[in-house]
Amino acid sequence: MSVKDGELQKIFQGHSEQVNAAQFSPDGTLIASGSDDCSVRLWEADSGELIRSLEEHAKPVRFIAFSPAQMQFVSADEDCFRIWDVKQGSSIALKQVHQLSSICYSNDGQLIAAGSRSGLVIVFSLQGEKTCEFQVRGAVNALCFSKDGQFLGAACDNAAIYNF
Repeated sequence: MSVKDGELQKIFQGHSEQVNAAQFSPDGTLIASGSDDCSVRLWEADSGELIRSLEEHAKPVRFIAFSPAQMQFVSADEDCFRIWDVKQGSSIALKQVHQLSSICYSNDGQLIAAGSRSGLVIVFSLQGEKTCEFQVRGAVNALCFSKDGQFLGAACDNAAIYNF
């Protein structure tokens, strides 16, 4: 949809159920989408051509996030997230996070933060190794790293910013 005039540009069809998440790659050439059909689809943004269908989630996919370098992206359902290699279309890592409610990359693309409805926040390396974890009050609705990666913002019931 054009932000200038609201005109529909293209419809991407391929999921069999409701689409819950979609994100452009940093350079705008790809779109990744996640659905209640438990799949992730990778699309060519200009043509709408389906590049790849990734069907390794056991539950509906709720979140998608591209790494800033665009070499990887994450997809997440309510209990886990997968780190994907964009070129190969292969799952690099699978991490369990119960009641997953938010996920994001650091601006340098070296860390992934995952938040849960129980208030748990876990930070992982690109290899899927846990680098730290902490508990906040209330569900984690959104996460974001500061530009320098030194701070992690968590939007939750008590609207806090945490430093790790």
